[in-house]
This record gives sequence, structure tokens and C-alpha cells, in this order.
Amino acid sequence: METMQLLSQKFKGLIELPRGELEDEWIAFNLFEISEFTSLFAKLLAQVCSCQQMTAGAGYEYMWTTSEQQSSIPASEYVQKVLDFVQQQMGDQKLFPIEPGVPFPRGFKHVASQILRRILRVYIHAYLDHQPMLDQLDIREQFCQCLIFVLKFGKKFELLGNADFEPIQLFVNQWKI
Repeated sequence: METMQLLSQKFKGLIELPRGELEDEWIAFNLFEISEFTSLFAKLLAQVCSCQQMTAGAGYEYMWTTSEQQSSIPASEYVQKVLDFVQQQMGDQKLFPIEPGVPFPRGFKHVASQILRRILRVYIHAYLDHQPMLDQLDIREQFCQCLIFVLKFGKKFELLGNADFEPIQLFVNQWKI
């Protein structure tokens, strides 16, 4: 756990809003970076995950939620839906403008929060339910770096709340996030 605490401290400077940057632009930039790694990691996860539910350890199940309903779906399908959702949201130039000087819309942080919460669920599922894979592929340290970054970034910019941390609260406390 000492290594995780060091990683947690390491990210403090990387998360801070740089002087002169607009908060929404900084959030968008980091979401793009996070989604890129998540996409790569999801390809590895898809090779080993045959979970019939998108769980977060014992006692937690993430349901896929649309405006009409909540559904219990296999984890691999859930992860793919997360990736599709993120790509669709980030590809919408009304939500994520790419032209200089075009402001982000009202409610941007709500959209960013939805994206980060869904991404976090992929990390939590992998961390709690697929640790042997992380060890076998020798990617645990890199994976944990990303997980800690997502947690700290989400907390710093109020994109994640206490309920999002609940399945891994013990680790969040140990890592001093």
C-alpha cells in the first residue's frame, strides 16, 4: 500500500488546473487522455472477462442505465457500452467543442461526471474482480496509476462523489485519496 500512497501523492501536481487554463478545457483534455487508456485496457479485459454481471466485488452490481430502464448485462457488454457512450459523448462537438473560442455548454460538468463515473466502474470491476489478470500481464502498477489518477481527478473537480468510491472505499482510504 505504501507504493499506492506514493502514486497518489505523485499525481497531485498533474491534476492541478494549470495557470491560465479554463477548467472545462482541462477536464475535457484529461477525459480524452483517460478514455484513451481505458480503451486500450478494455481490449485486454475483454480477453479474460466472462463475468455474467458487471460487479464491483461482492455485493455490488452496476446496472446499465438508459432513460427508459436499468438492465443487468454481462460485464463485457457493459464495458463495450461504456466505450461506445464515451466515444459518442466526446464526439459530439456541441458537448466537446474543438474549435478555438467555442465555449463548453452549460451542464458540461454533468456530462463529464457521467463519463468519468462510467469509466471508473470499468476500473473498479477490473481491480476487484480481475486482479490475477493484472498480475499475469504485469500491468498492475500502470493500471493502479490510472485508477488513482481517475479517482483523484474526479474528486478534485467534483466529477465523482462518495457513492462512486463506495465499492473501493477501503483502498481509497489506504491510498489517501
